Amino acid sequence: RVDLHVDEFTTLWAARRILETGVPVMPSGVLYGRGLLTSYLTAGALALLEPTAFVGRLPSVLAGAASIIAIFAVGRREWTARVGLLAAVGLMLLPEAIDAAGRARFYGQLLLWTLLTLWAAYRMTRRPDGSWRAPLLMALFFGLALFTQAETVLLVPGIVLALLLWNGPRVLRHPPVWVSLLLLGLLLLARYGVESLGPVDSFDAVQSGKPYVGLFLAWRTAWDAYAHLFLDPRRIVWTAFGALAVCVAALRLLRLGGRLRALSGPDQATLYFALQLASVGLLMATVVGPSWHDGRYILFVQPAWLLLGAAGIVMTLDLIWASGRARWAMTAAAGGVLVWLIWPLTLGALQQETEGYAAAFAYVAQHRAGRPWPHPSPLPALGLSCDYYAWRLTMHRMPSTLTRAWSTAGRSCSCARPRICGWLWLVANVSGWSPTVTGWPAATTAPTCNSSSNSSARSTAWPIAWSWLPTGCAQARSTPAVAA
Repeated sequence: RVDLHVDEFTTLWAARRILETGVPVMPSGVLYGRGLLTSYLTAGALALLEPTAFVGRLPSVLAGAASIIAIFAVGRREWTARVGLLAAVGLMLLPEAIDAAGRARFYGQLLLWTLLTLWAAYRMTRRPDGSWRAPLLMALFFGLALFTQAETVLLVPGIVLALLLWNGPRVLRHPPVWVSLLLLGLLLLARYGVESLGPVDSFDAVQSGKPYVGLFLAWRTAWDAYAHLFLDPRRIVWTAFGALAVCVAALRLLRLGGRLRALSGPDQATLYFALQLASVGLLMATVVGPSWHDGRYILFVQPAWLLLGAAGIVMTLDLIWASGRARWAMTAAAGGVLVWLIWPLTLGALQQETEGYAAAFAYVAQHRAGRPWPHPSPLPALGLSCDYYAWRLTMHRMPSTLTRAWSTAGRSCSCARPRICGWLWLVANVSGWSPTVTGWPAATTAPTCNSSSNSSARSTAWPIAWSWLPTGCAQARSTPAVAA
């Protein structure tokens, strides 16, 4: 059993609010627009079954299982069944995919919708003058991915570029193509409209303090965040064989004078999915804000990496063995080697420990005693709401940084400094704070504005339930004033 990650509390709380009001508006008044589709799917699962964290995770679990089937289908259709089998094995054992598929969050679901989007876009690219099926499916899956996570927008340049490279500018004259691209544009506008709601957590508000996009050219932070996911000694086999497949397909393309449509189907699929992976990687390193460089944000295109690696392995085996039975036998052996290589990483994902926020939230429920609780993601099972929305809470050392952070937090999304005086509850991870803040739960005697917590020590990496007195408050006062 893996405990809840802190972000899961937010999704579960948003789902509960959907069941209560129909929209994921927090008690603080903030609309939680991230993972919008995931919040509604989670709410549906809670309504159909029971309101537990296990049920809240079911949509991600089902999406993870469907992703394994989908990647096998893509590999089988565009390369061979053996490519699909190896890619499915890789995805089934990929540590970050396992973690995402077991969380009440949107990353595992985004992986599924992205894979289906790219597959439909590839079919449209191969036959732009064909039926409407692939273009409309591409728009449908793109919409599902976009309202699961906004980073889906990073797929658009690669999809459009591939259309032009494969077919030339005249491809835009085909009604299925331009209609599908128009639908993508409308979906992007709708998504931006959702992201623009509210003064606290809107796109513009976050962009001003923690930029999503800009011309950053943050190669170093992107390398630090993503390189190990492809170059780790236990992963580099996939990368090496994928690079081999791309190089062979590129050489064949040169021999054909650069005519992409003259390549064989498997070579076209190799170059197409390599283009999508490279396009997203380039955008991540150049225009995505460095503060958003995190391994979980590249997961949605990692199936392309697995397909390329599997294609390279199968291509190599086919050069050595001509017999169909021998090829299947060696593919099975290669799969066994891959399992052996990645299994320690897989085991680590299955045995991971989480921060233990559930215990900290339970402590607050037991000892709250009427004190306000500023936190963006309370535990739904407590039946408690946040008194203030803790937004952009950049706490590194007490008390000065925390005091400044509260200038942008307030009741009902007010950006004015709340007139709070008295003890507050705060739940946060204390790793990296003042050395005297060492564990959870904190002692009921809270720190003053100029001293550190004297909490009971258990671990330096677990969250605490902390009672705190803001700057300027008299210590003797125990009842907080109500913020305007």
